[in-house]
Amino acid sequence: MLSRGIKSLIMVTITLLLGLLMGISPVYAHVVDATAWNNLGQQFFILKRYPDALLAYNHALLLQPDYSLVLANRCGVLSQLEEYSQALASCDLALEIDSQWGTHGSALGWDNRGDALFNLKRYQEALHSFEQALVHNPDYENAYRNRQIVLTWLEQTSN
Repeated sequence: MLSRGIKSLIMVTITLLLGLLMGISPVYAHVVDATAWNNLGQQFFILKRYPDALLAYNHALLLQPDYSLVLANRCGVLSQLEEYSQALASCDLALEIDSQWGTHGSALGWDNRGDALFNLKRYQEALHSFEQALVHNPDYENAYRNRQIVLTWLEQTSN
């Protein structure tokens, strides 16, 4: 079994290497707060630097494995990388844990789950996920929009 000091050294080394890979300052890379890594991932996502966002989310999960918001964000970036099965697994875990959520609450997890399912061509399940997102947050516009996309798709394919 590794001592606490060795574990800390390994975590710092991983953190610094990830920082170098993502081209961020070693000062920021040394941060061992999962929320900071989640926020960095969101910034990379906005910049469409999806591989970097995934690295940041994965690092946040090393620090705090039960962080639902990070798992849901990871789901979203995996969908952007067209890794839909992995995205679905990440969303399912986020919804199962149901611990720390951001502004949209668990609706984000349901919405991202629906997106992964839609891209896996599991349209009825996607519709159910978008409807669950609206149950958890009736004002979540993404879920309304995505629900309508699935309904339109189902209508067009049934004719």
